[in-house]
Amino acid sequence: MTHPSHSKAVKSGTDATGEWIPWEGGECPVGWRTIVMVRFRYMYTLARKSRPASRYNWHHTGSGGDIVAYRVDVPAPTALPPYEGKP
Repeated sequence: MTHPSHSKAVKSGTDATGEWIPWEGGECPVGWRTIVMVRFRYMYTLARKSRPASRYNWHHTGSGGDIVAYRVDVPAPTALPPYEGKP
């Protein structure tokens, strides 16, 4: 499931409207490295820290920890920087 403004969010780094995007569960709607803020089902407050999307469970389980809205804080990089370490 992808919100209509998601494609704009990825290109601009923010939701097209600057508002929260409702989420009904399913596969992660953004790249795993994209930095997001989320709102949970039974919490009045949202996650206080922005984190990579990979840190969250995007599927709904019927618990208070289900994500019900998200917004993109920092888009995922389009490519990884070159590896400069030793193998």
